[in-house]
Amino acid sequence: MTRVTLGFLELAAAMKFLSNADLRWTLHLLTRDVVLAVWVPLFALCGFYLLGKLRFGEETGADEQKTSVSGVIASTAMFALSIYLAAGLFNGRPFGGWIDGWLPPLEYPGDAPSAFASSSDICTSAVWSLRILRARSPRLSQPYK
Repeated sequence: MTRVTLGFLELAAAMKFLSNADLRWTLHLLTRDVVLAVWVPLFALCGFYLLGKLRFGEETGADEQKTSVSGVIASTAMFALSIYLAAGLFNGRPFGGWIDGWLPPLEYPGDAPSAFASSSDICTSAVWSLRILRARSPRLSQPYK
């Protein structure tokens, strides 16, 4: 039971670190709303697992075992977190505190074009990318010899 619960938490942490890479590369793929839309069902599924309503693989004996008090408390915490995150997803406002540290910012920094640029905007995106590359690497701004 502990391994699966930690697996759910690992998936949530993986979304955080993937969103950090998305921020660095300015792809605009894993925005705050996308991460929250993944986290809400993830924590709800973890709550169902802790109650014994969800089984994975070859787990047996879930029907015979009764849920412990600590399992009920943990599942209640997961359901409460899921509802809290869902409310924040639909409100679109910051949570404040430690949860905002795990989420991407409300607005991406900079004015980078979206990764899903239209075909008419692809030349603008290519020129913008070359400017960024040349600014970061002085070797690219020199002519090829």
